[in-house]
Amino acid sequence: MQAKLKNMGHSFAHPPSTKPKKKEKDATTRGISRAQFAFRSKSLYPERLHRQNIAERLIFESKVVFGTARLINQVLVFALFLSALRLSSNEARKRGIFNNLGETFGFDDLRAIHSRSHFVEETLPDLSEKSKSFFPLSSQYFDSGVHGSKLILGDLTVFTQPRPGPEMVLRSTEFSVTAWVRSIPQFAEGYILRKRPITDDEDLTCWGWYLHAQDGPSFIFAGHDHFPTGGDNSEQQIEAKLNFRSPFAPRRYFLLSIVVTETEVSFFQDNLLIGTYHLSRPVTDCFNNGQGVWLGDSGLEIGIVRYFPFKLTNSTLGELMVSGNLLSDIATGSNPSEQVDSELANVGRVITSEVLNIEKGLNRAHENEKLAAVLQQVDYADIEEFLNPGAAKYPNAKVGNNPFDNIERVDSNGREYYRLFEGPEILSETSDADARNMTMWPTFVGTGVTFTFWYRHVECDVASCGMFLFEAIDPGRPEAERKCWNFWIENNAIWYENSVIDEYPRDFVPRNFQIQGGKTWRHIAITLDETTDEFKYYMDGQHAYTGPWRGADNTGRTVRTSDCSGPNRFMTLGRSYPGYTYGLPVGLYDFRMYVHPRDAGNPLTPDEIRTIAQSPSESLDETDKCLRASDPAFFDQEWRDAFGHGCAWYKENRETNPSICRSPLAATNCPIACNTRQECLSTASYDSVFIYDRIRKIEVNSLVSNGTICLGDDEDPVEIIELCRQYVSGTEVNTDSKASQWFRAWRAGRHRSLDFRQCDDLERAIDPFCTYNGTVVKDWTHRVREGGGSYTIAFWIKPQGFGSLINQRFFPTLKFFGSVSPPQHNLNIGLFDNPNGEAQFFTSCGEGQFVMENVELKRADVEGWTFVAVTRSNVSNAVAARVMTNLGSWREGLNYQQCFYNEEKMFRALEFNYAVLISPILLSATMIPISKLQETYYAASGWMPQKTGPEASITEKVEDTGIPVEKKDYSEQSTLVAPPIIFQTIQRPTDQCDYSYSESFINLTHSRMRSLKCRSPFDCDSELLRDPSLVLSCPGKRQEEGMFFGQAPEDFGAIGYSDLLYSVTDNGFLWRNGELVQTAEFISSNTGTVDIIFVFYTPKYGITSVLSLMVDFTDPAGAKSDVMLQHYEVVEGSQLSVYLFVQIIVLVSIAIMVFDIVVNVKYLIASWSVDEVELTTKVGEAVKQLMDISIAVMVIVYIIIRIPTQLSSADDTRNIVGRLAEIPWADTTMSSDEKTESFFGLTRELLDLIDNEKRLNSFCNVVLVLSLLRLIKCTSMHPRLALLEGTVTKAWDDLWHAALLIVMLMGVFAGIATWRFGSEREDFSDFERSMQTQFEMTFGEFPDDWSSTRDLQVYTVFYFMLVFLLVQN
Repeated sequence: MQAKLKNMGHSFAHPPSTKPKKKEKDATTRGISRAQFAFRSKSLYPERLHRQNIAERLIFESKVVFGTARLINQVLVFALFLSALRLSSNEARKRGIFNNLGETFGFDDLRAIHSRSHFVEETLPDLSEKSKSFFPLSSQYFDSGVHGSKLILGDLTVFTQPRPGPEMVLRSTEFSVTAWVRSIPQFAEGYILRKRPITDDEDLTCWGWYLHAQDGPSFIFAGHDHFPTGGDNSEQQIEAKLNFRSPFAPRRYFLLSIVVTETEVSFFQDNLLIGTYHLSRPVTDCFNNGQGVWLGDSGLEIGIVRYFPFKLTNSTLGELMVSGNLLSDIATGSNPSEQVDSELANVGRVITSEVLNIEKGLNRAHENEKLAAVLQQVDYADIEEFLNPGAAKYPNAKVGNNPFDNIERVDSNGREYYRLFEGPEILSETSDADARNMTMWPTFVGTGVTFTFWYRHVECDVASCGMFLFEAIDPGRPEAERKCWNFWIENNAIWYENSVIDEYPRDFVPRNFQIQGGKTWRHIAITLDETTDEFKYYMDGQHAYTGPWRGADNTGRTVRTSDCSGPNRFMTLGRSYPGYTYGLPVGLYDFRMYVHPRDAGNPLTPDEIRTIAQSPSESLDETDKCLRASDPAFFDQEWRDAFGHGCAWYKENRETNPSICRSPLAATNCPIACNTRQECLSTASYDSVFIYDRIRKIEVNSLVSNGTICLGDDEDPVEIIELCRQYVSGTEVNTDSKASQWFRAWRAGRHRSLDFRQCDDLERAIDPFCTYNGTVVKDWTHRVREGGGSYTIAFWIKPQGFGSLINQRFFPTLKFFGSVSPPQHNLNIGLFDNPNGEAQFFTSCGEGQFVMENVELKRADVEGWTFVAVTRSNVSNAVAARVMTNLGSWREGLNYQQCFYNEEKMFRALEFNYAVLISPILLSATMIPISKLQETYYAASGWMPQKTGPEASITEKVEDTGIPVEKKDYSEQSTLVAPPIIFQTIQRPTDQCDYSYSESFINLTHSRMRSLKCRSPFDCDSELLRDPSLVLSCPGKRQEEGMFFGQAPEDFGAIGYSDLLYSVTDNGFLWRNGELVQTAEFISSNTGTVDIIFVFYTPKYGITSVLSLMVDFTDPAGAKSDVMLQHYEVVEGSQLSVYLFVQIIVLVSIAIMVFDIVVNVKYLIASWSVDEVELTTKVGEAVKQLMDISIAVMVIVYIIIRIPTQLSSADDTRNIVGRLAEIPWADTTMSSDEKTESFFGLTRELLDLIDNEKRLNSFCNVVLVLSLLRLIKCTSMHPRLALLEGTVTKAWDDLWHAALLIVMLMGVFAGIATWRFGSEREDFSDFERSMQTQFEMTFGEFPDDWSSTRDLQVYTVFYFMLVFLLVQN
């Protein structure tokens, strides 16, 4: 029997033992034995045992026992292996990721892409937009609102005039603006982008980007807060431009950029710096009531205008050109927020602008009505009498030869002179017959001469009028020297001439001192200085000009030899000789000739000429002469006409309507506004300085509502506060008599004031951003002290809302502190005792007593600007002060000279108590006359209303530099690690096709194109004319070299071209290979396949996922698309430990399995030669062992490969995904090419890692299937478990033939369906798809429209009857 068992090939079926049984068995053992016999007889082998079946029973028991052990081990291997897989791969989590991404992107829709146009126009933009929601740092979740990066203008737009744009507010101290710009050849100049303040002056600009065709770009700003401190009032804004010409080439697109910081403006063309302008002050924004910006100008094409609240560099500008956005934004799925307003909003702005224009027109019409009313009141007879005093009573000057009376007279200086002409007379026109000449005047041969006279010019309708006042003629001289000398005079110039010299000096005195026609008599003196051979010219007793009398190298006559000496000499008066030429009817009076003492070298001195000019005139009233600036008659008065108009109104309207100033009352009360009085020439200097350079917005500190302190830039706030604490802690705080002056003023003030004894409040009140130039104050104070203590302080000030008012009135409040601790101010301006406020002067001269004197202010404007000037004379015998408010002023004689508390600096700190706009503060070391201050007022009053001031103070801006960002909740579980990649393969176009006629057809089409579309006057590209494949083509070989869209070939499983998806979808064009390329052409007719790759990471699961959309455009049936989601999971920590433990147990089980295999293989080899065993049994046993060996080897190989990958999974993720996330996209020192190359390289590494994971999973899948089959085979150890295995074994022959029949029939039907319906139906588009459809029909899933056509009905019914009914049954 043992031999028989061995022959059966059961290695574990050993014969029963032949040893005798023990006779001694206790009751327990007997009970157990009976139970075993019962189980074995009833369950394992239910047949009754007898002598014939005892061997089968023993064999069966052996098979069950060892088969059970083998089954348990196989189940253990399978279960533990699956457990290890479960530990290393959480399918529920992956399914969650799949569902999340599938729901967002619509995997079913992506798999249903059928056309190139649908993919390009709908799928790509949709994918791009949806994917951005997976960036946790996207601008969707970090919203910076209207103050962040903005897209101001989208697509390229041709401008014929400026257009309204969206509202913009500058919040950052640095910003950049970029725009694609192209101009036409006719373009001259215009704005690219401009923000205007709310003013009537359309030329003013808050800030604007300007382009000049020849000079290049410039930046214009500060129209709202610029204050011309250089003396040129025409400079109402600042233009930052290049110091060289940079012509802008037409017909070509450029990326123009402007980068503005606190200190400079940089101009870029493309990504190249073309120049930098250094700013003297920061750029501020203005409030324009939501009117937005204006874009473009005639002759410009502009597009993609972006604003960034930070500084761009060459590198980032290159990213904008090549990638269409900053790589740092692309890497986070961010875009500048689109601020392109709707058409309705733009129409609203246009309507608002037109309404404002209508209001301006109505205001102008109203002003014209006022002008007409004033002009109707003018009495022209009185006007003429007033404007030309004495003109009507002066007879015309005599004509003909007027012999000189030769009478010597003596003036108040004791100088002798001759009166050539008395007058006053008007030099009327003469003719040759009655030419006005003077004969036989005293000659000054051998000496020099001085001519003095009173002169009044004519009204001039042009810029300047002139005439020859006199010429000296000597007929006895040669023709070339006949004119001995002459003198010409005009509004802004003189001209003198002799035989050598021909001098014509112009504008040698300021415009306000030049001769003005028909208004005022001016005293003129001309000296020919024999001691220096110079020509000297005096006006109003002041020296005005000195010029040479002899030529270069001392050629020509000297002064002593210049005069005419012949007996027939004569002097023309009011004309040029001969005849009447170059003459004007000017007024002349008291024409004197001072012949200098011969051989004495004693010309008239400047003091003597000044005395002559200031001496009373018998026939001229003092009102007919010019006035000194300090003369009260030269001040404009606080007068109003019958219509309520003051001098400022007359000044504003005089230039366009000069007739309004012909009113005697207006001319008398407004001599400056109406320009009816002439200021005498003065050499007095009113030099002034400003302590800062622009209009400032002063905000009251929110922590200390009583005021704001501004310190000089040379003051240390820490030191100031430390001194305060020392002072307050000392005893002098209660005994300091000088500080008590501050205390009394502080207590008496009727406005808010800071308590300088509260050091904490003082510290909070110091505004570090309203500093002024302390060095200027120090130098000015030094000049004031050197000049005796006189000074002038002036400024413009404007309230900021109701918070700046006291009882609905505005009182300018400003205090000048010479010392902070102890508090000692030299000047206070505010509301104290006087109802309109006052200026208080304090002095440190009075020891031990309170010395304060004040001068009242006039009423200040509640809404507009108010001009305030404080001017003080500190001369001991004329101590006085005058305070000017707009045009009005008060003057007070004072009792005390002012001594500053701080002799080094008149003020170390300024205290503001209310929110105001304030101009730069003017400081002068002289007491400027009121007339000059009124001129200053008028010079600025026209444009100060246009100055709306900065939208935010520097303090507000600096405190608000952190642009507020609203963080929105990020609800997605997965995040994009890097921007998506779009990869395509390209088929080269060719006119060589597989079909001969196709080539002929392509060439025919190309010929027709040349004759129909490219004939004159149309001109096509030369490449298009040459290459037929550019019109129509067949697909050629795959392009694997060369550049495409500015990119080199990349390897992403195939050779093709990659780009950033957002660069293609978010931009209409990009700059590649030195030209603009349309992104719509990225996916072209030459595109073969497209892959879009998204790399996700799910932090809470540690899973890296790669989503790929694959679209094939080469399929004859149309585009084919598929979606694939692959994962790479991190295993670490306790999960990794358990995983390793389970795999070790699997290896132990495999070791047991290997032991079993070894035993069985040995027995199989030993029994192979036994003839009693059938060959099929041997082969079956060999196959079974071979399967066991394969499973064991494959499991061991998988575990050996898998464990290291799981051990390194965390490091691999950190290495690749971490480096992807850490690419320095914002690094300006790294080129965009380096960033993208690094990104593409890391992406390829990740794809390789996931491909390895995919291959391992495929290998593991084979192992599991084999293990499953082996597990099923192991169930044959018992008849009841061997149902499946036994059924398959017994029915194998029938199953094989049935399967063969079914496959054959379905193949035939699939071939028929593909041929008949594949051209129209997707479900039968190819053989494979037809087989899938028929497989579904096997389960009753027939096409919904199976009855739509007769052929489809026949096919479906026939398939149903033959396959579905007959074959299956």
